[in-house]
Amino acid sequence: MIKYLFLKEDLNCLYEKCNQLLEEHKEIGKSVGEATSQSSETWHDNAVFDIARDAGRMLEKRIQSLNNVLNNASVVLPPDSNFKKVAIGSVVRVKYNGASSELWFKVGSYEVPKNNINIIDGRKVVAISYVSPIGASLLNKSAGDFISFSVDGGKTHRQLTLLAVINGE
Repeated sequence: MIKYLFLKEDLNCLYEKCNQLLEEHKEIGKSVGEATSQSSETWHDNAVFDIARDAGRMLEKRIQSLNNVLNNASVVLPPDSNFKKVAIGSVVRVKYNGASSELWFKVGSYEVPKNNINIIDGRKVVAISYVSPIGASLLNKSAGDFISFSVDGGKTHRQLTLLAVINGE
């Protein structure tokens, strides 16, 4: 059985997202009911009904997927300030090799909320999942390490230098 690791705040966001999708599913159910009564045609020739039904099915699949993750989720605590390696919950400062600018990431949960950008000490810190190519390559690394990873199904290879690991924030 796969265990999905989450920081507590990310898991709470996922529960909220699942509840939001359940409410949307109820609304789609109402739309399906209305679509069947709006036409003198039979239900199988009703385009509005078909669209609402298909939207409901897609939403059901997403809810099932989220429920699978939620049912197999484990909460992990972020590392304390004495831990000097990258773990779930670490904030890292990296620099792509050959670039002059630095980037800040927070290595987050299996699934991080979309557009999860925090401002820490005046810097934009982007949350990334620990299963993403960058996140997976950063785990258990220390400041000064060089990291390589592939994106786009292995078509693009990137290298970066881990400049700092900040834990316990």
